[in-house]
Amino acid sequence: MLLELYIENFVLIDKLTIPFDKGFNVLTGETGAGKSILLGALDLILGGKFNKDSIKDSLKKAVIQGTFSVDEMAETVLHQHGVDSDEGLVMLSREMYASGRSILRINGRMVPKSIVSAFGNIIVDIHGQHEHQSLLRSATHIKMLDMYADQSIGHLLNDVHESYKKIGLIKNELDMIDLTPEQVQRELELVQYQLDEIQKAALEDGEDEAIEARLSYLKNFEQIHTVMNGAHEAISDERGIYSELSRLLRSLTSVEAYDERIKSLREELETVYYSVENLNSEIRAYAEGVEYSPEVLQEVEERFNVMNDLKRKYGQSITEILEYADNLESRLDELTHHSEHVDKLKSALSQEENHFDALAERLTEKRIKAARTFDESIMKELFELNMKDARFSTSITPTESRRMDGMDSVEFLISTNMGQELRPLRKVVSGGELSRIMLSIKLILGKLDEVPTLVFDEVDTGISGITASIVGEKLQKIADTHQVLCVTHLPQIAVMADQHLFIEKHTEAQNTVSSVRPLDYDSRILEIGRLIGGDVITDTTRVHAIELIEQAHKKKLSS
Repeated sequence: MLLELYIENFVLIDKLTIPFDKGFNVLTGETGAGKSILLGALDLILGGKFNKDSIKDSLKKAVIQGTFSVDEMAETVLHQHGVDSDEGLVMLSREMYASGRSILRINGRMVPKSIVSAFGNIIVDIHGQHEHQSLLRSATHIKMLDMYADQSIGHLLNDVHESYKKIGLIKNELDMIDLTPEQVQRELELVQYQLDEIQKAALEDGEDEAIEARLSYLKNFEQIHTVMNGAHEAISDERGIYSELSRLLRSLTSVEAYDERIKSLREELETVYYSVENLNSEIRAYAEGVEYSPEVLQEVEERFNVMNDLKRKYGQSITEILEYADNLESRLDELTHHSEHVDKLKSALSQEENHFDALAERLTEKRIKAARTFDESIMKELFELNMKDARFSTSITPTESRRMDGMDSVEFLISTNMGQELRPLRKVVSGGELSRIMLSIKLILGKLDEVPTLVFDEVDTGISGITASIVGEKLQKIADTHQVLCVTHLPQIAVMADQHLFIEKHTEAQNTVSSVRPLDYDSRILEIGRLIGGDVITDTTRVHAIELIEQAHKKKLSS
């Protein structure tokens, strides 16, 4: 739900922070004070159209920020677009400049309008004069009808979704293997050639490392031979290390009887002597065993070149080359049996399409049945909301192609006057009528509607008296399960509020600005009195205001 709205340098507003509560939030104020400005600001951070003339001071930017608490579904939508939430809190913001440029952000990250709109559609529904309202988008009508009919079509709709996905997967696979006989033959020859080339090499996993080491040895044979023979001579020569150690050992032995420490040193030197003796034997054996053959070098180089050529074509290592060969064998089998595989997929596609069509037909029947009771319920609500001549009908027509939600196009039709033909909502109704229609739909859907915040503007247009009281009670009923924001001029609606916000316009240093303040009980009496009788509050209007507030309180307690 909406927790707070911050507005800066926008129309009549310098800087303004407005807190909102859960339940029913009412906004009232004098005409022109800026009530609709607040809803216009909310519409803008949800992706609505921006008019640069709405910037109060053209030398500065206009800023609007809205802080929302959201559920896991909304967080999931954000995560799908790479945006993180902050423990269930999300801030939508928009910066607007006199040049016409504007920047949208979610949690400080700049995002395109499409992401803001997608996210906004699941957290706020605006009904009134703003373009950001679901009732004007016919694409949402089918969702509303399905939501109403959920108990009877829920499982069936899921089955339609799954069948549609299967059709898509089969079509994708067919597209991937959509080859002419000539293309199949060409690829078959190429795959066979590549597979033969790899198999002919008879590669073994890890062989390349051994070959590289062997080749390095053979190419550096002369240096290895020289170094190892030199090491043997340095140890075995008459003046070499071995002879020197032997001489030193004899010297220590001649005097070890005079000191135990000399004896200990002689023993350690003796250990070194025998170690050098063993080491010399190993060096001699290695030096005598060094072999070189130009034929062997050529053979190793040829094997090395074969492996490098295969690596260049099929993988960076022998492991990758062997894996590629396995894939070639699988592809060879697919190409060999290509026609049979295509026929099998086409048969599966035909069966799944028939299955989808049967499900979609059943879904259409259930939608038509649900639409009858849906329309009747809407008509009943509209009658109570003083739209007595209105006729409402849900039009269901077949689509030309299969869709995720079946094969139906759903659109709400309305006639608001006697004798007028039914027409699409977007072509007929005013903002106030549209708000009352949505109010009716929201009442019928109840808890099934998962959009947490509902905004109603102009809902009181053309009504008064008992009808106004009914509208107020219905808005309060919706507020049991949703956060409701409503701009109104009628006391019968305002008294049902859980939070009452007063918007006023005043002049500061020859500058006209708007401000908002929550009303306590006493100031609320004055505002309800103003809505009843105008700017002059008499004792009679004050008493009447108190009576309305107390009656509303009793109604909320009894509901």
